[in-house]
Amino acid sequence: MINRYASLRQGLVGAWCPSAQRCGSGFTLPDLSGYGNNGTLTNMDPGTDWVASGSGLALDFDGSNDYVTTGLSFSGASKLIISAWIFRPSSTSNFYVGCGAGGSSGPRANLYINGSTYFLTADKIGGSSYGSVLCSLTGWNNFVYIFDGSGVDNATRLSAYVNGSKQTLTYVDTIPGTLGNVGVFEIGRSLGQGLYGTGQADDVRIYNRALTPTEIQQLYTGGRGVGLAPERIKHRRKTTAAAFNRRRRLICGANC
Repeated sequence: MINRYASLRQGLVGAWCPSAQRCGSGFTLPDLSGYGNNGTLTNMDPGTDWVASGSGLALDFDGSNDYVTTGLSFSGASKLIISAWIFRPSSTSNFYVGCGAGGSSGPRANLYINGSTYFLTADKIGGSSYGSVLCSLTGWNNFVYIFDGSGVDNATRLSAYVNGSKQTLTYVDTIPGTLGNVGVFEIGRSLGQGLYGTGQADDVRIYNRALTPTEIQQLYTGGRGVGLAPERIKHRRKTTAAAFNRRRRLICGANC
């Protein structure tokens, strides 16, 4: 087996992908990164919130109190890359992926999707630094959030891609060099704001390294679950004239 997308496993620290599961049920969403940071379905129905989606599965969130918690924290981190496939049933549906602690303006690092898409990054209570872009997309879309505190300005510290295309963000305040006490990583809830997402989520990943533009494009074009499991590729047998003639004589006999 060959995996054309092997590099997409490098630097993974968390990977939660319902569509990569052979069957879907229960309260545990396995972490496919190998680090064992399994997600726990909270206030969700383990029998009905795993839903068929395309050729695989997804998790369905009702916007009331559903979320998945991973127990994984990035407090004090200077680099964080989040990739997530999110299904919005309508242009007014909101969804949240990431981590945030404290009140409505506490430290955070999360993806907030409504009529715009906000990439929120704050290091202290009262922080409100973020980048945003108008985004009314519905259905399944891939969002990539890149925080790199080593950058020299907002544009190099916080960037984002939607469906493989780099976005031009509008920034508010100064993007910090490190994250504050952001709490734990969750899917479907913005903890600090007490908000819950409506829609579906699949193939949520966290990387601790920079992704190349090519890899970000592959996350989109390869589809949900790309690179998380080896793929089977059939190799075509090379045919020479001599080999062709031998097979012909075997089939037809001496009269060929």
